[in-house]
Amino acid sequence: MNNRLEKLTFRAQMSADGANVGNVYISGPITSWAWDDFNETDSVQVRRELEKVADAQTLNIYIDSPGGYLDEGMTMMRLIKEHKASRKNAYCMECASAATLLCIPCDTVTAYEGGEFLFHMPRGGMSGTPKEIISYGEGLQKRAQSVAELYSARMPGKTVEDILAMMEDETWMTPREAMECGFVNAIEKIAPEGGTTMSAKRTPEDEALLAKLIGYKPRTAKATPPELKKGESAPTSGAQSNKNKEEKGHMTLEELKKDAPELVEEIMQAGRDEGILQERARMKALDAIGDEDSRAIIEEAKYGDTPMTAPEAAMAILTQMRGKPKPEEKKSESYMAIRHRETAQMNRVEAGAAEDNDEEDVRAMAKEMARAQKAY
Repeated sequence: MNNRLEKLTFRAQMSADGANVGNVYISGPITSWAWDDFNETDSVQVRRELEKVADAQTLNIYIDSPGGYLDEGMTMMRLIKEHKASRKNAYCMECASAATLLCIPCDTVTAYEGGEFLFHMPRGGMSGTPKEIISYGEGLQKRAQSVAELYSARMPGKTVEDILAMMEDETWMTPREAMECGFVNAIEKIAPEGGTTMSAKRTPEDEALLAKLIGYKPRTAKATPPELKKGESAPTSGAQSNKNKEEKGHMTLEELKKDAPELVEEIMQAGRDEGILQERARMKALDAIGDEDSRAIIEEAKYGDTPMTAPEAAMAILTQMRGKPKPEEKKSESYMAIRHRETAQMNRVEAGAAEDNDEEDVRAMAKEMARAQKAY
């Protein structure tokens, strides 16, 4: 017995602030022979712990128990009642069955938010003769009557019959419901008002530890802007500078080169590449329409001071062909035939210009011009 009780030294203590307050902690199932390894409580343990705070003027009983043996609960209730403290307070999380009896002798009962209370009839069992069993049942009913009368002292709005009916129904109550019937005087919140908050301030030691643990890059303190003298203006930040540029309108080429030189170079290189491709296509189209008689025009179109596209060079060739002298004997029908061919050639050139100079059309046009030139 002594060895068992020596293990139970942590359940009661006087307050450290010298306010003459004793705190007793009762948790786990209420049994007739408590095993501390199972977090159980019995009346012997409670008496020993109450003796440790015998001189306390205020006694706080902290209850977190699913209940248990009725006889043990009754004894604990009596021990709390007999303590000489002028004020006794119960603080309850789970307070069920026999554990509710510990609240009866207390001046105030405070329920923690999220807690619960259970009131039910006494339970028991036996074997014996019918008379013995009936007598045992009658005894349980009287115990229930006594418990209901005890509860009625804390439930002024209910009669003993109301409480017996409540116990018969095995009634669970929230802290709010227990307060409405008078059993609980107050409810204490678990979460702080307004929720929890995290401080954004970290010491340099915190920053270094984070960097070591998770590779976090320590934050650098923001530089304090220098004090401005009278008449000076604060330097414009990058974001403000961009905003000012947006308000001013489109950027000039020089501004763009200054702010984004790499982007400008990328755009210019893309333009150069596109220009090379277009020039190669122009040269290829000019080669397709040229012959010995039009070589000078083609060379001028390629490398002259006024470069020409293939359709423009073809028009120049036709103009040159029209300017040549024509034999008198071919003025009549052959002349009209030639005019028809020239018209067809002109239509083909214009169509080719509208359709980006299809290479086959250009070659066909060149052949027609060659035949027309020989006909003159």
